[in-house]
Amino acid sequence: MTEFLAEFLPFLAAFYVAAGVVVVRPFQRVLTAALGRAFDLRGPGLTFIGLAPWREVVSVQAFPLAVAEGAVYRLDPARSVEPTILEPTDLEAVELEGLPPAKAGTWRFRPHVMAGDQPVVGAATPAMAARFAAQLAAVQKAEPKERVEKAKELLQESSDVEALRAVRASVRWHALALRVLCPLLMVVLFGVLPAIVYLPGLVPLKLERALRLWVVLHGWVVLVTGMMLVRGKVRADEIAGLLAQMALFPPAAVRALGTATRAIYARFEPAAAAAALLGERALLVCARRELRRLEFTADRTASIGLSAFWQARRKIWDRALREAKTSSKEALAPPDRIAGDATRYCPICSSEYRAGETCSDCRVPLAAFRGAA
Repeated sequence: MTEFLAEFLPFLAAFYVAAGVVVVRPFQRVLTAALGRAFDLRGPGLTFIGLAPWREVVSVQAFPLAVAEGAVYRLDPARSVEPTILEPTDLEAVELEGLPPAKAGTWRFRPHVMAGDQPVVGAATPAMAARFAAQLAAVQKAEPKERVEKAKELLQESSDVEALRAVRASVRWHALALRVLCPLLMVVLFGVLPAIVYLPGLVPLKLERALRLWVVLHGWVVLVTGMMLVRGKVRADEIAGLLAQMALFPPAAVRALGTATRAIYARFEPAAAAAALLGERALLVCARRELRRLEFTADRTASIGLSAFWQARRKIWDRALREAKTSSKEALAPPDRIAGDATRYCPICSSEYRAGETCSDCRVPLAAFRGAA
């Protein structure tokens, strides 16, 4: 057993570190918090969520299609990065007339919304693909003139801030238990066992007892995670898959809290997650960016009939901010000026400028600070 563990433990450690690398897909947002209080927001791209086993990871994705009367528009599949502002050239139309009913599936080993054998749009997880497929199927059934309104209704259902807070309250004690159990499991798996195997005699504990402790902690982690997922109303098939992965693969059990929170909150829109989890200042920065992006995108895609859809998405943020005891007006107020000689700022990213007309990153017109010359 000692020889086996000497060869096996480095692989477990490598897989644990690698599991911290996350690819954030277009229209997806990831919020993380070490102790469940101050969440930080991560947008599309490659990110590292860290090694701490007590870290919550909330992964949410906005409905990745824009709805018009006769078609839905997806980000050009050739683009791997979400543009700051969506232009007509960034989008590709999928005609709804004659399109088979949407369903969740897999294409090129990734979760997708499918229409028959045709991939419509990718999703970050299978659960999100199932949600988006159900939403698209409902849009398909609506009359052309009612499709945007139907999409708005569906998105409002997954943007309930109070519902997210209620779910969070219902799993609070399970999350607390995992914040204790997961670090203990990490200490045994990546601390005590390696010390016994590689430095015999240093730890006054026999290998057999350490293995029993590992099994007991591992079992409790899987049990508590299962209870948390059930309490969070995750689908039964998804619960079974996640628990099987944790039971058979120790590094997955050490990251059980992050895995559970990913699954529990995946059914919510980013606006709801931001309003419920971000601090006041971070929420206003995030909301300003998203609201301005929607405004510019609505203006630039009006020629292809998408203005009404982006306005509907704007109302989702209006509602989320109201439920967070603030407002879109407050979010869109000019940011505090940091540099004394700055005269303009970007309405999206809030970068400050002494001179210029356009933000070099966002490619949108700059706004003037109050009282600036």
